[in-house]
Amino acid sequence: MAIETIERDKILPPQSLSVVWRDTKGDPVNGAGMAVKLKYTEDVDVIIGPPFSHVNIPVGYLTAFWNLPHITWVATDPTLADKSVFNTLIRTMGPFNKVGMFLVQFFRIFKWKRAGMYSGTSGFCSFAGGGVRKQFEENNLTVTEDIMFIEETLTDSIMDFHLKKLSRDSRIIMLCTARAQLRKIMLRAYSMGMCKGNFVFLALYSFPKAFYTDPTDKKEESMPLWYGNDTDDETAKQAFQVVTLASINTKQLEGFLELVPQKLTEAPWNSTEAVDLGLSGSRHSPYLFDAVYLYAILLNKSMALNISHRDGKQLLYLAKKTEFSGMSGKVEFDDNGDRDPFYWVWDYTSPTGIPRIIAVGSASPLYGQKAISFLWKPKWKTANGKPPPDIPVCGFDDELCPVDESIKNTIILGSLGALLTVIAASTIVVYLVRRRIFEEELAKMLWKVDYNEIRLSTVNKKSDSQVSFKTQSLERDGSTLSLSNPQPHMFTMGYYRGIVVAIKRVCKSHVALSRSDHLEFKQMRDLSHENINLFIGSCVDPPNLCVLFAYCSKGSLQDILENDDIKLDWTFKQSLLSDLVNGMAYIHSSSLVSHGRMKSSNCVVDSRWVLKITDYGPSALLHVQFNSRDSEEQGKFKALLWTAPEILRMHEPPSRGTQEGDVYSFGIILHEIAFRHGPFPAERMIPKDIVGRVRNGESVPFRPLRFRDTDVEPSITNLMEMCWAENPNQRPDFNGIKTYLRNHNKDTVGNIMDIILKRMERYAINLEDLVEQRTQALLEEKKKTDRLLYQLLPRSVAERLKVGETVYPEVFESVTIFFSDIVGFTTLSALSTPMQVVDLLNELYTLFDDVIAQHDVYKVETIGDAYMVASGLPHRNGDLHAGQIADMSLNIVSSILTFRIHHMPDRQLQVRIGIHTGPVCAGVVGLTMPRYCVFGDTVNTASRMESSGKGLRIHISESTRDALMKIGGYVVSLRGETPIKGKGTMTTYWMNGKVGFSKRLPDPEKIDEIEEILPMNNKV
Repeated sequence: MAIETIERDKILPPQSLSVVWRDTKGDPVNGAGMAVKLKYTEDVDVIIGPPFSHVNIPVGYLTAFWNLPHITWVATDPTLADKSVFNTLIRTMGPFNKVGMFLVQFFRIFKWKRAGMYSGTSGFCSFAGGGVRKQFEENNLTVTEDIMFIEETLTDSIMDFHLKKLSRDSRIIMLCTARAQLRKIMLRAYSMGMCKGNFVFLALYSFPKAFYTDPTDKKEESMPLWYGNDTDDETAKQAFQVVTLASINTKQLEGFLELVPQKLTEAPWNSTEAVDLGLSGSRHSPYLFDAVYLYAILLNKSMALNISHRDGKQLLYLAKKTEFSGMSGKVEFDDNGDRDPFYWVWDYTSPTGIPRIIAVGSASPLYGQKAISFLWKPKWKTANGKPPPDIPVCGFDDELCPVDESIKNTIILGSLGALLTVIAASTIVVYLVRRRIFEEELAKMLWKVDYNEIRLSTVNKKSDSQVSFKTQSLERDGSTLSLSNPQPHMFTMGYYRGIVVAIKRVCKSHVALSRSDHLEFKQMRDLSHENINLFIGSCVDPPNLCVLFAYCSKGSLQDILENDDIKLDWTFKQSLLSDLVNGMAYIHSSSLVSHGRMKSSNCVVDSRWVLKITDYGPSALLHVQFNSRDSEEQGKFKALLWTAPEILRMHEPPSRGTQEGDVYSFGIILHEIAFRHGPFPAERMIPKDIVGRVRNGESVPFRPLRFRDTDVEPSITNLMEMCWAENPNQRPDFNGIKTYLRNHNKDTVGNIMDIILKRMERYAINLEDLVEQRTQALLEEKKKTDRLLYQLLPRSVAERLKVGETVYPEVFESVTIFFSDIVGFTTLSALSTPMQVVDLLNELYTLFDDVIAQHDVYKVETIGDAYMVASGLPHRNGDLHAGQIADMSLNIVSSILTFRIHHMPDRQLQVRIGIHTGPVCAGVVGLTMPRYCVFGDTVNTASRMESSGKGLRIHISESTRDALMKIGGYVVSLRGETPIKGKGTMTTYWMNGKVGFSKRLPDPEKIDEIEEILPMNNKV
């Protein structure tokens, strides 16, 4: 098309130009190779192309070396602008990076100095974006945000995040992406209120065909960019009213692009594919047209100036002063020999949504020309109709519009007052609601237990610990707890609503509960901590007064410490101490404030060896109760061994004790845990006397004896002494005790169950490794067993037997059977020892086994010197079985020629081979030593073929010969009518070889001369 135009415009005489073309396949290596062929094989005067920048780069190196004119039409990489390297290259498509120079001119018109950039990663956007960044930097313009995205991963949430980030410091946003993504971005911008005129979206496009076509045309590529044929079209059209687009396109291209497919049907292309598919020309094809047309102009000029038309540098110089009206528009070149693009600016402010051209311009205007000429005044959506500023009048955060201080103070005070009012009202409402909920819960008495719901047997135990004994049978269905005649200090295990509970009886005939008592019960029920035993509830209906706590199966701490069968190392003791301290710290920080009855029998241990504190509150029921007999001896004074001296001196001690008193009790328990001798173990006094000495406050306070010959750390004995100090104010609190223990026991790792679990985890990991090793060993042994089994039976048969399936006999319509034996084996055996015969057969059959492994055959059995092989069973292989047996036989005969008998090295071993093809029946026979056996007349016939054959010959039946002829390529000769035992006379054949078989075989003409056993040096 370009050559026709050149001749029509009389730029060159007819037949001046001829075209030779090569396909680079878009590969730079192939492109360089094609350039060399064009230069040295075709002796071309100019290289037009190739397309793609990465292919042009190596070609450009070559043309610069040859000084050969090089004109390309699609090579926009800025690398090619370096004419100190590519000094013969001319580009008819302007580099995409020049869009940056055009935008600089555009920004200067509207006095914009800053903008955000939001672009995809396509080739055009990559080059254009790079050009914009470079030109903005060189012209003191600022890119406030530079965000790039991958089109395929762009989601609504990602777009919202990016647009919000851009809006923080940008009002002019440059967009560069594909059509679909541009529409999505504008829809998200519309939903975020960015399309009301305060933002300008400047979209960059290379060839947006949809800019100037009719929206009534329903081809998608012909529709405006806002069109998506969905319910969002109207919104998108509104959003695009703030979009301004810059492109490098012209409307006159369309006629040319429609004509390209027609021209492809002519020589030298002769292709109708584009016409048949209804395709139009490539959007880059006009630039190829202009490249050829430019060369014609430069050729004409060079001839007029008497310049060599092969001088690439001179033609580049001439191109800088050339301009013409090309198929892609007005063609002008800059001082670098690169096309100076001609840009259009479009907007979408028309009510119909059809874009219109509002301005045209060039990136680098020549001869004082105006950079951009406006055909229409832009319509801005701002209130005053003027271009929006790149910085809002009051700044992005209103920092440029200071507010009057008095107004500001009024606003602040008013806002603060309103806020305080709202907070106060909310606080009152929340308080009233929570107060109402609290009173409702208090009135419901959720802690109250119905006596009739308690069911279990009674277990008597002399202890005031809730579980300081081992439970007897918990299964006495139908038994009911009877507390009508309560005995002192009795504890009963029971079930309450499916929960195993420990029940503590109250030795009172009745109890009058005040509001504070109700509040205390609620507080107890609200307690929740790993080291606090769960309070289930209380029965306050006479005569069955009792308190229920959760049952802990390991018993009390006192029971464990007194049980010599339970071995406690220091790690175990540390765990118990840690649980005790954590539980007491929680109680002291709760609404209960203190415990008051702290002792080792009130510390229980659950099935996970977690210590829990129990028997806390309620004071109305659990305040010290004793009958007259107990108060004199074991009851009252034994229970007071853990009580602090200042409390013992009080006439009316607090019902729940004091926090300092709890710390004293902890000191006594710490002594019990450390030494395992109980409270005051070395004193030969009754509890009453011990309590008296503690109460009296002697000059040296009377305390439990510290044993010096134990392995208890000094830090623990020091802590004991601090906890049972005579002055309550000198005792530490439980938070301090927790810190003290942590600092002096840095290896402590929490609960004993956690320690055990970690050890079990390590053991489990080791066990898993061991199991894995054993499993691997088992799998290896299984593989060995399977290999042995597969050597005895066919794999398919063995697999069925392994899973217990029955293997039924099977009829095979056509298989080929092979038999062989050793010629003169009787004589050979007579001349050999038994061990030599065994070694001979082992070596020979190992050789045969190696051969058959290369073919689709199955070794049926070996009996003495006989060797039987079949093909076509147990896996059918169509008509290939005869060929597989024949190939195997040829390989066996060839290998026999080189086989050496170790004890008769000068003797040649011979085998007879017989082959027959026909139907058989096969199956597994036997249970003790199962064998896969083959039955049928075909087996007998194959055996007769072997026995009636000759040494080093392959004797085949007529049916085998027919099967081999069907396959083709085998050399077979007629033996003739041969008497066969049990069969009469049969026509048989010798198989002598195969076309293409290169291994050594015996000469059929000389085999009859060979004795049964010959010296190795005799030639066959």
